Amino acid sequence: MKTEKQKSQENKMTEKKYERYYDLAGKASYRNWDSVKKSRMCGCYYCCSIFPSSEVSDDDWVPDFPGKTVICPKCSIDSVIGDATGIPIREDVLEELYREKFRVVGDDKPSARCIGSGIYNLDTIVVREYPDGPAGKRFKERTVVEEAGGTCANVMCLLSYFGLETYPQACLDDSPEGCKITEDLGRYGCDLRFVSNTPEGGTTLLRVTHKRNPDGTPKISVRAGSPGGSRFPKRKFLRARDQAPSFVKELTSEFIPDFYFFDSPAAGHRYIAKELRTLGTTVCFEPSVISTNADLECVSISDIIKFSDENVPDTSFADSFSDKLFVQTLGKDGLRYKLRDGEWRKLPGIPNDNVVDTEGAGDCVTAAIIYGIAKTRRKIGELKEEEIVHILSDAQHFASKNVSHLGSKAVISLSEEGLAF
Repeated sequence: MKTEKQKSQENKMTEKKYERYYDLAGKASYRNWDSVKKSRMCGCYYCCSIFPSSEVSDDDWVPDFPGKTVICPKCSIDSVIGDATGIPIREDVLEELYREKFRVVGDDKPSARCIGSGIYNLDTIVVREYPDGPAGKRFKERTVVEEAGGTCANVMCLLSYFGLETYPQACLDDSPEGCKITEDLGRYGCDLRFVSNTPEGGTTLLRVTHKRNPDGTPKISVRAGSPGGSRFPKRKFLRARDQAPSFVKELTSEFIPDFYFFDSPAAGHRYIAKELRTLGTTVCFEPSVISTNADLECVSISDIIKFSDENVPDTSFADSFSDKLFVQTLGKDGLRYKLRDGEWRKLPGIPNDNVVDTEGAGDCVTAAIIYGIAKTRRKIGELKEEEIVHILSDAQHFASKNVSHLGSKAVISLSEEGLAF
């Protein structure tokens, strides 16, 4: 039996005292630079922060032609409204707008769910320090971060940070390192029901060392291995002939996910992607290369394909498809995108004079794209180009925040410490 307190809390969650502001808030948080600057106080109906308009800096916006959309200086989400709109900037108003706009249900989480199969590593980030300067021979190494990493792990953790329900699918070994990956995924808020640690699983270790050339310019070295001292990665994926079908059957008996993300063209992942897409799931593929028939099959069965120009410089393969969103990141130069049967278009990069660590920037872009599309509650075929531009601009800004700090998921740590976001 529910207590009176529980019933009161549930009633509060479903009460719509400020329904008259729902549509206005959506319009007021788009192309709103001038409106925010005319306001005295502002609020964000994502993180529910309240702050003076003077705290919105000249960098806190994304281009939404022909205007500019303000992003929150606290959480970097485009949900800022000012009191010049006539909406009361109060905590109770912002909380109700959050529940409405982000489809929050009784457990305070958005209803969108994402499954992720692919690369789960234990990443160790090391900084090499030179007491005699970078031209000297002496150095000492300092471990900065040791935690779950890899493209799929990062995307799952970041989506959990955004408020989506995330379900990593990983076959890890039962070594201390494999168990730490599982522990870290749980610490970031992921649901672990599809993660296993068994002797038959596989765990990859990745050591990323930040060094300096003799002239002081930065460089990075990456070394892979696996528990026990092996210099080779050890990964295990679901077999297409039996394990992947069993997984899909188990998964869909509980729920059909809104999104499926995968970053490896393994046969089991292709099976899962095909099956879930027929059930209405939006499928997102992040290839490291496009060079085999398996890679092209992954493209054909996906709705969103995102990659970097370093890994996939030739985008001619995309010309054969007219039902997808292709995104090619260009580092500091921004990104290119192709929506359905449209032409490739470029968005400029976000200026950043304080780049510290670009590892994980692409994963931030991927997670922000999935989140942005989840927010619209629509499919790729239903989205307008201006909406995609808005989502991609937000994604770039989010990644730019992350690269100013060490670690592929630095934005989450900064949020927890109250330093940014």
